[in-house]
Amino acid sequence: MIRLQLFIGVLAVIAGAPPVTAQTADIESANTQLWWQYSFQNRLSENWSFTWDSGYRDLWESAIPDDAWERFHLSSAFSYRLLSRLNLDLGSGLYYTTRPIGSDLTEFRLWQGTTIYWPDSPGLVRRFVLAHRLRLEQRLSRQSGTSSWTTSSRTRYRMSTTVAINRKDLEPGAFYLYLGAEFFANLNDDDSRLVSDRNRFSIGLGWLTTRKWTLELRYSSQENRDTATGDFRLTDEIVEIRVKTTLRIRDRMKAH
Repeated sequence: MIRLQLFIGVLAVIAGAPPVTAQTADIESANTQLWWQYSFQNRLSENWSFTWDSGYRDLWESAIPDDAWERFHLSSAFSYRLLSRLNLDLGSGLYYTTRPIGSDLTEFRLWQGTTIYWPDSPGLVRRFVLAHRLRLEQRLSRQSGTSSWTTSSRTRYRMSTTVAINRKDLEPGAFYLYLGAEFFANLNDDDSRLVSDRNRFSIGLGWLTTRKWTLELRYSSQENRDTATGDFRLTDEIVEIRVKTTLRIRDRMKAH
């Protein structure tokens, strides 16, 4: 009960904090976003797994007048463990962004990726395993009121680590620290670079409530370009709540 109260207390402090605004001349504008995501992972076998995600994102406060949007998304992916430190991924997603002023946006994504866990050594160093994820995305989008679809491609590289705080390993009852950095790059030579070239830096606090359930509170600072070829002068401050559950097929079969 004390652990739950502690986790809720940290959540309330961060979620109730005032939006962060730009303080330096290098940043032209900043906005605050609230994200929520639920993930369900099904372990199909020792090497195969299936993940289903659903999420909601909201532009809470913006420095741009009359700028507001909400985004809903559904995605799924298959992952195959090729080696002990190497996974291969294939996934797709549907994203819908609605705006009270302006056009809504419908987007389909297909991606292929790989995740490498390195360094991954026994002993004390094992607490600081780095996960390197490289993803190639193909994106098909259409604005409401138009009949034409546009295509684009981009790469994403993320380096992250998860470190247990109150336990030696990540086990039920453990709190953990999440650290991550992700970099986006567009592969098309057009103005779509404006919304796809960005850098995202994240820190989070998580709690493995049971063997199957995880709660995580994450804060991210995201840098964006102000023009297609300009510097990163726009900043998104993101507060995200994540809920994850994991289930094995054989566990489900035992329950029947």
